[in-house]
Amino acid sequence: MRVLQIEDDAETAQTVAMILKTDGHDCDTADCGARALELARDDEYDIILLDIGLPDIDGYEVLNRLRAAGVTTPVVIQSGLVLRKNEVKGLGVEDCLAKPFGRRELRESLQSVIPGRSGHR
Repeated sequence: MRVLQIEDDAETAQTVAMILKTDGHDCDTADCGARALELARDDEYDIILLDIGLPDIDGYEVLNRLRAAGVTTPVVIQSGLVLRKNEVKGLGVEDCLAKPFGRRELRESLQSVIPGRSGHR
């Protein structure tokens, strides 16, 4: 599975990328909204992990711009903000992960969004 992680916290980004790579996934990371938009438009990803608190463009605006550009890739919000899963469904995202989250929560979220493609390879 190809994952685009949009996360400005270097430690979180590195940890998530390591988990994904250990599980056999390809992971690209963008540390700001502008770079994320560029990557998401230029490459095909199976899923996007999106932080809300980005330094240049907040995650909600990134999501709006992605959808306006025709990017339909499933999105999972990864955020330190408290979000309820039923609230994010209305935003056009498939799931949310509250930071800090662990390997198990990440795997479960990926599995719920793309069944059969997110386990070990």
